[in-house]
Amino acid sequence: STLMRSSAASDVYKRQARNFGNSAMKKPLDYAVGDTVSHLKFGTGVVKQIIDGGRAYEVTVDFSGVGVKKMFASFAKLKKL
Repeated sequence: STLMRSSAASDVYKRQARNFGNSAMKKPLDYAVGDTVSHLKFGTGVVKQIIDGGRAYEVTVDFSGVGVKKMFASFAKLKKL
């Protein structure tokens, strides 16, 4: 009986942690389609498309000299110029 309660509590904790993690990953973007942004590795580019994937934004950017790249906003750390 104690084992069951412990397991149920653990499942609730995992579910809450997972939900918190998802909402923490998806922050509002401070740039939009058409904006010029900077990326640490790829340099300067223009945002061509933003797709709201539910858990994360997928951003397509055309970088001068490097070409078009698709990336998740939470990992790309793009900065609006």
